[in-house]
Amino acid sequence: MMLSLHREGFLRLSLARRRWEWDEEKMHSKKLHDDVAMFFVNSINTLATDVKIALRVLSCFGSSTECEFIQAIETDLKLNVTEPLKIAMAEGLVNKLDGKYVFCHDRIQEATYSMIEEQDRYLHHMNYGLSLIKRSMRDDHVALLFTAVMQLNLGGPSAVQHADEYHKIAKYNLLAGKKAMEMSDFSSAFSFFDHGMTFLRKKHWRDQYDLSLELFNLAAKCALAIEDHSSLTMICDEVSRNARNYKDTLSSSFTHMSALIHSRISDSLEFGFKELSRLGVDIPSSVSRDDTLKLITETKSMLDGFTDDTLLNYHVLSDYKKVMAIKFLAKLENSINQANPSLLPFITIKIIQLTIEHGMSPMSAIGFAYFGGIIGELGDIRGGYRYTRLAKALLNKYKCNEIAGEVMFLSSEILSFLEPLQGTNEYRIQGQELAMSAGDIHWARMNRLGFIGTLIWSGTNLSSVKEELISARHVSNCEM
Repeated sequence: MMLSLHREGFLRLSLARRRWEWDEEKMHSKKLHDDVAMFFVNSINTLATDVKIALRVLSCFGSSTECEFIQAIETDLKLNVTEPLKIAMAEGLVNKLDGKYVFCHDRIQEATYSMIEEQDRYLHHMNYGLSLIKRSMRDDHVALLFTAVMQLNLGGPSAVQHADEYHKIAKYNLLAGKKAMEMSDFSSAFSFFDHGMTFLRKKHWRDQYDLSLELFNLAAKCALAIEDHSSLTMICDEVSRNARNYKDTLSSSFTHMSALIHSRISDSLEFGFKELSRLGVDIPSSVSRDDTLKLITETKSMLDGFTDDTLLNYHVLSDYKKVMAIKFLAKLENSINQANPSLLPFITIKIIQLTIEHGMSPMSAIGFAYFGGIIGELGDIRGGYRYTRLAKALLNKYKCNEIAGEVMFLSSEILSFLEPLQGTNEYRIQGQELAMSAGDIHWARMNRLGFIGTLIWSGTNLSSVKEELISARHVSNCEM
């Protein structure tokens, strides 16, 4: 408003008198809008046409965006943006900070954006997105990819001009979602996958089956990570209705079972047992203690016939159904331990049996981690130490963050008997970080609590332990 008054001559600087001067009577007679946005609209309307156009382009990217993105659009779409924006900066509407164009106030951006006709906005977003996506692919520029895909999504399906672009934009969202998952940004990843689904056409399960299946399965994983259980259920139901075979339902079924584990354990066990039965793995309702001890002894004797190097370099399991069977068993370990602990050794040994019979899977590490704990509980700490070390080595080899938090927690329990506690706590912090990167809040919390417990046993000053407990609230209350 002050700049506006100055432009219109109501407020002026007197160099001779070295002060600001104004005509109070004229200022009182000036009509001011009660609505701030309308005030900005009127101010912007007084600018030259090319400046207004440049501001409208910039407003489509929100309150700020990278200068290089605007320059890329300017070059590709042959727009005049950079020079007019210098005038907007002189008018106090836009700043240029750290390589970004930034609106001086959110209401300026809102006012400028409101001046674009609604249907034109969608077309602008679509054109800007298509322009930027080419450069992001050419330069492998992740930030530019995210910006381009967000522009495409703001345009929406109604702005698509050519039929073949629906499929392409869905694939761009798939790629952006995968990149976001690699960065542990599951909320953004879910948004990309969700938007990708909206660009699929009516008969997409028939015409783009593989793309549809991957979009829905990854969206389900992200919905689990951000605890959006209603979306997860709808997505899994959609896959179940449209999958061409049982094999293609396994990923969504696994995600659905995982969602049940921390809220409805009995339902998750029932669901998991049913899926395992369909995969040819039957779980008994109970196992006697004598049978359990016999099974443990037989498994230990069998594993004694393998060196650690042999197991670490064991042939890789390639049968997808067997891979998923081990995955279901691994996910059931924690639930079984809470609901029916007598079955835990059976589940653990079944993972090891399938591994030795068919090949090593990334999820096999959980079986060896739990088996090490079982051996340790029976009094053979060094025997248990062997298998937990093997579990850690397998985790490092296969880089499976999905189970890293659980394996690191279980391994640390045995490692703390034979290794310095300070070193064990380093494993726990690493386990917390890996679990967080995979969206696994439960095992992130468990590693953090284990870390604090070990601080006490290692003789850490209690005031420091108290500080760690306070900071642990962040992990306990965090949302992915």
